[in-house]
Amino acid sequence: MNILHINNADVVGGASRAAYRLHLGLNNAGISSEMLVFQKQTHDPRVHTVPSRVARVFPRVLSYLDVLPTRLYRNRQQRPGWAPPWGTGWLTHGDTDAAHHRSDIAHIHWVGSEFFSVSGIERLRRPIVWTLHDMWPFTGGCHYAQGCTRYQVKCGRCPLLGSNSERDLSRWVWGRKKTHWQEANITIVAPSRWIGDHARRSSLFGHRRVEVIPYGLDLTVYRPIDKALARSLLGLPQGQRLVLFGTGTDATDPRKGFVHLQAAMESLLGTEAENSTALVIIGPATSNLAFSNWRTHYLGHLHDDLTLVLVYSAVDVLVAPYVEDNLPNMILESLACSTPCVAFDIGGMPDMIEHMVNGYLAQPFQPDDLANGLHWVLEDDLRRANLGDNARRQVESQFALVDIVYKHQKLYESLIMAYT
Repeated sequence: MNILHINNADVVGGASRAAYRLHLGLNNAGISSEMLVFQKQTHDPRVHTVPSRVARVFPRVLSYLDVLPTRLYRNRQQRPGWAPPWGTGWLTHGDTDAAHHRSDIAHIHWVGSEFFSVSGIERLRRPIVWTLHDMWPFTGGCHYAQGCTRYQVKCGRCPLLGSNSERDLSRWVWGRKKTHWQEANITIVAPSRWIGDHARRSSLFGHRRVEVIPYGLDLTVYRPIDKALARSLLGLPQGQRLVLFGTGTDATDPRKGFVHLQAAMESLLGTEAENSTALVIIGPATSNLAFSNWRTHYLGHLHDDLTLVLVYSAVDVLVAPYVEDNLPNMILESLACSTPCVAFDIGGMPDMIEHMVNGYLAQPFQPDDLANGLHWVLEDDLRRANLGDNARRQVESQFALVDIVYKHQKLYESLIMAYT
């Protein structure tokens, strides 16, 4: 059995990291796995990419083309969050073509923006597994619908575009997907129950098989280490409670809920937490995220697992005020390192955080309740230790990479058997 994972990159971004971990886990389990990516960062010989000149030029061109059609809509949101409906489909370049023909299963992950066309999916001509890292595969172009339900019909009148026309860009993109994918043999993997439910209600994927299989972590890598040692290595203070906030790849994305975190921290001013607590911020371009009256440690964009493990182990709680999200890697990684999490009760958060067992689920978009959750976790050392122990046990029982690999293996085998 040979699996070909198709993704925009190997380790750039949350979806890529989840896909690459699965790729490694499959190979460690004796299952042949290769990756086809547009942006390659690792030296893994089983990861194939496009010619270097193309890799240098095309991302810049396509990032411009990405936003060009949305500019026709004057009332669009400033950050509509669209992936372009075009791409080139690099399945005919040397080892990428060979990897394609060797595969029994094509496992698609995140393919927006650069290299894989809508029409290219129907040309795979083998069983396809598609992991939903966001909602784009079953919408008319948006990565997250932000409460819109028009993807359940056929899009059009897109609120993100500020469109009043049924036959707008979102309807056109939806129609291309419908045309090119209706005959494809696609099985959906949903990392969270939340996105699985949305896929089942969608007009594009509602008739397809949907399996909920979460992301997996190598728990020999993501594990708790001594807090004092971690703080010493990172240069963080020993005598304070530390709250971690991370922004993934885009610090300015409204979905990350920075404004809600600002409001929550403001409501904690004047309490005991003001004198005993500091913030730790990770992510690109985060130094401009201002928290007045709070001591803040900016660690920048972290690339490697070891440094991330140090950060998760050094802090006391991770806060994730996300407005809409699937199954964020940061929360899984934090829980694996015995660090409890506080988040809004939205998206895939309930799949990972059990309220007042390994963290705190605040009422959606209520900064005061987010602040309550932070205070509740931080105020009692014994409680926080118990939350951390519960967090580790939950990850061991539900998100261990070896178990997630096994679930994928069984899915692949059933699809190959049905196909032959």
